Amino acid sequence: MPTLTCYRGEKKDRWGHPTLRLCDGLTVRDPLPPGPTPKPKPGEIRQAIVSRVWGAIKDEINREGGLPKKKVQAFAQTLRASGKVYAIATAATEEGAYKDDFNYVIEIPNARAFLWGANLTLGKEVDWIINPAGADADYIVLDADSFEEATVFAFGHKTETREVTFFTDIPANWIKTVNEIPASEWEKKKKSEFTPDERKLMGKLVRPPFKWVP
Repeated sequence: MPTLTCYRGEKKDRWGHPTLRLCDGLTVRDPLPPGPTPKPKPGEIRQAIVSRVWGAIKDEINREGGLPKKKVQAFAQTLRASGKVYAIATAATEEGAYKDDFNYVIEIPNARAFLWGANLTLGKEVDWIINPAGADADYIVLDADSFEEATVFAFGHKTETREVTFFTDIPANWIKTVNEIPASEWEKKKKSEFTPDERKLMGKLVRPPFKWVP
């Protein structure tokens, strides 16, 4: 299956230094649905998490007005217009990525793209991971053929920059480089050694939140 490469820029004063951030990957600040968020582990199947998030995102979309297709389009516009605390915004083209203090290159293995089906369901699979120029509608990104089997859930946007917004945490082992330096070369700081200011900044971004064990 193809790999989806995404690009994300982060500011140090909002998201922390990579030596802190890489402890648990690019995590969502306030993931949906509310409640305890377990620490993601490489290779761990997190189907229950994805299925719960899918249900919560449908609730968010249903708050928009109009028929289901219009609701999806309105929700996509909302995501593009303003950042959401339950989402991680990226670009699927390097040209569309923001250049900030720290610029991350992410590779999502076994990525698959699906159209939105009728009444906010998962539609047919399309080849927009390997053929991004063909994207002519908003779409769903998973790493399996169903929500029940997926470990990642994202919303692909029909834009020139081909934005991809993630609703689930991006594991650290999917991060390939930070400022063109291999992620493996950034020495991660033990969470038990975070300073008081670092704990305040990273409290919601570590997994589990506000836990300082290594």
